[in-house]
Amino acid sequence: MEEEKPQAVQVVKQSSITLPSVMISLLCAMLIGCAVVANKLTPTEKPSNAALIYDGVKDPNKIGIKIPILGEYISLYEAQQLLAQGEINHHQFQQGLVRQAEDDTYLFQGQWNAQNQAIKTAQETQTAFIAIGTGLASLYFGKNQLKRNGDSSPDEVRAKMAEAENRIWTEAEEYLKSHGLMRPTPV
Repeated sequence: MEEEKPQAVQVVKQSSITLPSVMISLLCAMLIGCAVVANKLTPTEKPSNAALIYDGVKDPNKIGIKIPILGEYISLYEAQQLLAQGEINHHQFQQGLVRQAEDDTYLFQGQWNAQNQAIKTAQETQTAFIAIGTGLASLYFGKNQLKRNGDSSPDEVRAKMAEAENRIWTEAEEYLKSHGLMRPTPV
């Protein structure tokens, strides 16, 4: 029987340690409960220039209460919830804008690449047309540069020029002799 008594003492010690922890737990629960109740009852102004915060809320006009003396107010809890929802909405909106910008960039790059390829193809075609046109023009105008029937060759032209020069000198000497003038001597 002596062995049973120490066990009873140990049980009493455990129960005495549990009582303060239960009291502390109850006190924390009351404080947390009071904070929740205080957040629900504390009025917070509902600013009219914070319309984007209310974006996505089903009926923002039904949020809060109207106190005749103070104006339109919402509870601190509702204000915190609206602010958190506003941050989420804003982040989602910003992500949507980023996605739209990426989509626009991809669309623009695709269109730019297609147009750039069309320009390169047109430039290659243009180069081919220019080469063909230059070749045809060369053939057309080049045939006029070839010797035709009745045209003189360069040697024939030189011979005719020498003959004309001799004839001019001969006529000049005859003129000078007929007028009694002397031919100038070359220096």
